[in-house]
Amino acid sequence: MSVHMDKLQRSKIYADEVMKNHRVERLYEQCYRVSDPESWNYGFYISFAPGHIFIGGDIGAMVIVHYSAAKTEENALRWLGGANADLDYFLSKTTAKQVMDRAATLEMLKKDYENQSSTEQSYKSQHWFLYEEVMDCGSDHEVQQAIYDSRLYDDWYGSYDYEEREMFKMACILNAARMIRSKYHGQD
Repeated sequence: MSVHMDKLQRSKIYADEVMKNHRVERLYEQCYRVSDPESWNYGFYISFAPGHIFIGGDIGAMVIVHYSAAKTEENALRWLGGANADLDYFLSKTTAKQVMDRAATLEMLKKDYENQSSTEQSYKSQHWFLYEEVMDCGSDHEVQQAIYDSRLYDDWYGSYDYEEREMFKMACILNAARMIRSKYHGQD
């Protein structure tokens, strides 16, 4: 499994775990509290406005924007609960930014090294040298510079991904959307 898929899986599992005792309560029209009745740990509010879904609370804050899919609360819940619920797609509709993923970058470099045939020994050793150099880099910029300087790649300067915390928040939002649909809209 890839680094990215591992992070997605961990985020979903963690969201399921921390939300196992969470309940949803409608506070007023289009605003809900999602939390464990005994604790505010990982609790949050979720509210809807045309084209926007807002969350904020102990898990952090996030705004999801999709003007056509989230015109109404009902539409937004249907969209979030769709059969193709894909964290990456939903995260692309937020203010969450992708950042350098050092583990995924190293995984890619190691795969490239392992895929070089033994007849290309010089090229293979260049890949290993780059892998070791990237392991020692202190900053994301240094990683990008090392990959660029190696001249082994024309247009790849490292792997980028959403932070696991952002994936976790989105998994919590999807869980909350299912809870709201089930309790207040009679849908599963």
